Amino acid sequence: MFSGEIPETIGGLSSLKYLDLGGNALMGEVPDSLSNMINLEYFTLASNGLVGEVPRGLGHLKNLRWIYLGYNNFSGKIPEEIGQLSYLNHLDLVYNNLSGEIPSSLGKLTNLRYLFLYQNKLTGQIPKSIFSLRKLVALDLSDNFLSGEIPELIVQLQNIEILHLLFSNNLTGEIPNAISSLPRIRVLQLWSNNLTGKIPRDLGKYNNLTVLDLSTNSLTGKVPEGLCSSGQLSKLILFSNFLRGEIPSKIGHCRTLRRIRLQNNRLSGALPNFFTTLPLVYFLDLSSNNLSGNISKGKWDTVMLRMLNLASNGFSGNLPELSSSNHLENLDLSSNHFTGNIPTTYGKLSNLTQLRLHNNSISGTIPYTLSSCKKLVTLDLSHNQLTGMIPLSLGDLPVLGHLDLSVNQLSGEIPKNLGAVRSLVQVNVSNNHLQGLLPSTRAFIAIQRTAVAGNSLCGGDPATGLPPCRGRKGPFWWSITSCLLGILGLAAFIGYLSCLIKRRNRSLNAKKVEIEDGILEHQFFDSPASKAITIHDAISSKREGKMISDEK
Repeated sequence: MFSGEIPETIGGLSSLKYLDLGGNALMGEVPDSLSNMINLEYFTLASNGLVGEVPRGLGHLKNLRWIYLGYNNFSGKIPEEIGQLSYLNHLDLVYNNLSGEIPSSLGKLTNLRYLFLYQNKLTGQIPKSIFSLRKLVALDLSDNFLSGEIPELIVQLQNIEILHLLFSNNLTGEIPNAISSLPRIRVLQLWSNNLTGKIPRDLGKYNNLTVLDLSTNSLTGKVPEGLCSSGQLSKLILFSNFLRGEIPSKIGHCRTLRRIRLQNNRLSGALPNFFTTLPLVYFLDLSSNNLSGNISKGKWDTVMLRMLNLASNGFSGNLPELSSSNHLENLDLSSNHFTGNIPTTYGKLSNLTQLRLHNNSISGTIPYTLSSCKKLVTLDLSHNQLTGMIPLSLGDLPVLGHLDLSVNQLSGEIPKNLGAVRSLVQVNVSNNHLQGLLPSTRAFIAIQRTAVAGNSLCGGDPATGLPPCRGRKGPFWWSITSCLLGILGLAAFIGYLSCLIKRRNRSLNAKKVEIEDGILEHQFFDSPASKAITIHDAISSKREGKMISDEK
């Protein structure tokens, strides 16, 4: 790996055609002597720490076909002189700090096929001359501060395949209808601008669209029916607009779709039937719309599905069976009108990490089978009509971090083993019919007052506002009580033995008597009868319920 500055003497390599110093640790500015390398065709300094301006001397290198200076810290404007490089077919200046407007002279690069200027600080409008680059295959101007409208002149880019004008730009106006007639366009990304109006009605009919991302704009109207006419669309991303109407049924027949994001719009109607059987879809987000209907009637056969979000709609009926979606990681069906029980088959979703079913009208008990979801981190079943006890098996979820069971009709006690889950950091069981002792471990130690309110619980930290548990003592109390009872029992036995002996109304003398081979034993003698009474005899007589008498 090279480090330090590029030496001025590099300009002496006038016969060099190929220079690749990318991926090193070069610093400083590019020397002016570079303009002497008149035979240079391929030039890359990408991924270094170079500073200063892009050398104007590049305009003298008439044979250049490839310039790659991305991932440095170049600043200043893009040199006008680059527009003199008539053979140039690849210009990449990405991830720098270039500012100012895009020079219109770039429109003279008639052989240019790839123009990448993203992740800079470029301003102004896109020069109209750019749209005369008829050989252009890929244009990426995203993540700058560009403004203005996309002109109808874009129709001239008949060879364009990839068009990225997205993210942190401020493009306005409508999407030109001319985009619909670009025959080779595969990737169209215009997201995070201020585009308005409708999506062109014929978009997709005459294109080979594989990726369409128009999200985070202010688009209105309906979703065009022909977006997947090519049969190649894999990503349909239109979220955060003002789109209305139904989801076209033809999109449900698009078997190539892998990622669908239509959330945060005003879409209505039922979910197209074939949405539940798309074989390749792994990400489906239709949340925050006005969709409705029963989605449990048809079979969900989405084997690749990893994320399903249908939250904040008007879906009704039972929860869908998703047993074939073994890869599902995130399931959010919250804020709908679902009824019935939670399917026990959800316990078969072994990769599930997020399960959100809150704000519905779900009834029945919490399935114990959920304990099989060993990767579950978030479980939110709040604001439903669940009954029964909290399953002990929830304490077997090893990475559970957030548990919300609030506003249901759950009863019984909180399982003690739930308080032993190390990963649990947030719990809410408020507004149920729970009773008994609040666990005093882990997440329950510092639980908020509002997270336990509306129950008949007791104990816990004083901050919870719960009353102390009557008739319930802690382990320390029980150990002290056991010791006292043991002492009292021993004292009672000794007292009983003393009374037993006194009832003979005579005094006993205790002596040590050798009974065998020097072994001494304590024996009691009453003086009149000289009768020996051993401690063993005394104890035996107590067990047999007899009194020691004078009989021989």
